[in-house]
Amino acid sequence: MDGIQLLLIIVIVSLTSLLLVVGFQVFFVVKEARAVIRRVQLLLDNPTEKVASFLENLKKKA
Repeated sequence: MDGIQLLLIIVIVSLTSLLLVVGFQVFFVVKEARAVIRRVQLLLDNPTEKVASFLENLKKKA
C-alpha cells in the first residue's frame, strides 16, 4: 500500500466512526424530544386540572 491508500483508509474509518457517534446522538435527541412532546400533549389535554395541581405543588414547596 502506498501513502495515498493508507491516508484514504484512515480518513474513511474516522469519518465512519464520527458519523456513527453523531447518529447515536441524534437518536437520543429525537427520543428526548418525543418524550417532551408527549408531556406537553398530556398537559394540553386537560390544562386546568394539570396547571392547578402544578401551582398547588409549588405553593406547598415554597
